Amino acid sequence: NTARHRAVELAKDEHLPQDQRAIAIDFLSLQNPQPYAAWLKALVTPKEPLQVQLAALNALKVIPGTEISKYLLNNWQTLPPGVITAAVNTLMTSEDRINLLLEAIEKKQISLSDIDWVQSVRLRSSANMKIRAWARELFSRKEAGLKNLLQEYQAALSLKGNAERGKQIFQQNCAVCHQIEGKLGRAFGPDLGTVHAWAQADIMTNILDPNQSIAHGYDTWEITANNGESVQGVVSSESPTSITVNDANGQSRSISRLDIQSMKALNISAMPAGWEDKITKQQMADLITFLKFGE
Repeated sequence: NTARHRAVELAKDEHLPQDQRAIAIDFLSLQNPQPYAAWLKALVTPKEPLQVQLAALNALKVIPGTEISKYLLNNWQTLPPGVITAAVNTLMTSEDRINLLLEAIEKKQISLSDIDWVQSVRLRSSANMKIRAWARELFSRKEAGLKNLLQEYQAALSLKGNAERGKQIFQQNCAVCHQIEGKLGRAFGPDLGTVHAWAQADIMTNILDPNQSIAHGYDTWEITANNGESVQGVVSSESPTSITVNDANGQSRSISRLDIQSMKALNISAMPAGWEDKITKQQMADLITFLKFGE
């Protein structure tokens, strides 16, 4: 009808503010968005403003069946960072979709780190016994390897740490990506100024398994430009027209959305794993002492 055609025209108008385009897309979601599925899918791209992408996902979510879920899963690695949570929510709107989500996790098509805490609780407490058991198995499997490593390193928590030695370990290994309250290192990863309030075991867990819990907003992305150039880093900010990426060398780069050919989540923390091969239990105790109590 005329109203729907007008809504599509408004949503397609790139000169309009993103909130107005999003409202027009929201209107379509109240109708039957099925005829516009292909166009809505095309809006979920880093070339579009985040608000428009989220509105398109919201409209796609109400289309019955699993076609949209399969589309999202097949294109998961190219979904922009700002829409991952919304995409998971789309996959949790029916039992059929949840089964596809869990199957994708099983096949490592998507990472468990893409599932936030609230979503994981919903999955593990599902009224459907099969879904509940499957989700609990997947999440417990992830925790098994870490549990063994943490048990091995428990001794570090009982050792007396030396903050001065810990500072040296920080500067040699951590300062390349982290600062403490804006000092001592490079601002690539999260600032560790609040770590002093953490439990020692939590600090150790995050050191030994950086992919276990990637800090929100610090996922590693690979962006390929239209000219073939590839940039890897952390998305530090997004605007309607550009994406800013920080790389491991501390360089910040703004990339126009129009110049982006593809954008892929690498599902890994920029922080390398394997610190148990580089830091002894005594050095771990020293580092934790420095992070918690300073010099």
